[in-house]
This record gives sequence, C-alpha cells and structure tokens, in this order.
Amino acid sequence: MIAKVSAVLFSCIAVYLVFFHMALVLGMPWGALTMGGFVEGSLPLPMRALSLLQAFIAVFMACSVLKRGEVVAFKWPTWSYWLVIAICTLSVVGNAATSSEAERQLGLPVTIALLVTALLAGSSKVLRRPA
Repeated sequence: MIAKVSAVLFSCIAVYLVFFHMALVLGMPWGALTMGGFVEGSLPLPMRALSLLQAFIAVFMACSVLKRGEVVAFKWPTWSYWLVIAICTLSVVGNAATSSEAERQLGLPVTIALLVTALLAGSSKVLRRPA
C-alpha cells in the first residue's frame, strides 16, 4: 500500500515538474529557478529545448515509478526504475550544490521528495516476503 501511494505521489510531483518546464518552454520568466539559475527572466531557445527534454524525462520517470509501485500494468523496462533513482539522486546533489539560492529553495525540497517517494514506491519489491 505504501508503495502505491508513494508512486502516485511521485507522479503528482512529476506532473508539477511537467507544468513548470512547459511554462518555461512557453516563455515564463522563471529562468532563475532552473538550470543553475544563470538566466534571469525567460530562458533562451536552446535552454527552452532542454526544459522540454526535462518535461519528457519527468513523464518517463513517472511511468517507471508507477510501474515499480504496481499502480499500472503496462510493460515497462525494470531497469528504468534504477535510472530514476540515479536521476533523482543526482538532482538532489545538483540542487544542494547550486549557487542559485532561489533554485535551491524551490528545487531541493522537490527533488528530495521525488527521491524519497521513488524509494518508497520500490519498497514493495524489496520488502516483499516470499510466500
């Protein structure tokens, strides 16, 4: 039960990230809150493309965690869950180390929540007792 709830919570946070990155792609002036906080205002076009890629990655991660938490039954590669854990871990490190105070204040709690919920979503596979 914890795994399923965690997987759904992870996916809700991922949806927030998709909306955030799509808003950046469309020109919202939140450049200081992403990618190191080097851009004040709207992102330039190459960085908007990276933001679009990040939105797709968030969808991929949500699918992986939903599958791992046994919320959905579609075919999805098992290894992708471990890739999500790696991405979330690197995101926590990156958000903790960023020189942008605004990005750290917004991004660090979000990435920690993603990592914790991803780990809990995978706990059903680790903690399951053999019958």
